[in-house]
Amino acid sequence: MTFAQLVEASYSPVEAGALATYAFNDRARDALAQAGKDLLAEYLPWPGACAPMSALYARAVKAMIDDPVHVVAGTLDADGVRVFGKTPLVKGPTPYLRSDLDWDGHMWVMLGDRIADLSLLRTAKAKPGSAALRRLAEREFGPRTGLVIWSIADAREAGLTYRPSYVLTAAEIDGLANGGRATLPRA
Repeated sequence: MTFAQLVEASYSPVEAGALATYAFNDRARDALAQAGKDLLAEYLPWPGACAPMSALYARAVKAMIDDPVHVVAGTLDADGVRVFGKTPLVKGPTPYLRSDLDWDGHMWVMLGDRIADLSLLRTAKAKPGSAALRRLAEREFGPRTGLVIWSIADAREAGLTYRPSYVLTAAEIDGLANGGRATLPRA
């Protein structure tokens, strides 16, 4: 399924249609950057926290702007090596309203056609972890970068392939964000 079809399945044809006319802009970029900076300062690095961090991130961005912000679950490859998403997503409606400890995929935020990933580089630095992801992160970003905001094409050019398989509903985002607020270590 395309990203628009995934949005339609989780929300509505109207929400999916808004993607076709949406143009990423400076206001959106600034909201993504500010919300990301605030969350990176608020929470200590915690590898593998993509689900709650992405939910918190989406909530923070939505509080600043009224643009099509979505939390996406899927797979991620680094330089052709599958890093996240070796086990399939749970089938059925709203899979993230229940626990699935076997799912090993990745979550990120999409604003229109832009990927915003708040947890990837924190996870890349963790040990043990994916050597392919660690090498790519060191090569492309160095030791100080914490937030990535870029187009799908730019991510692919750098060696990261994000493949969406599900767009979280508002209820799923709220549940993950509330869980993150309660459990993630604070700075």
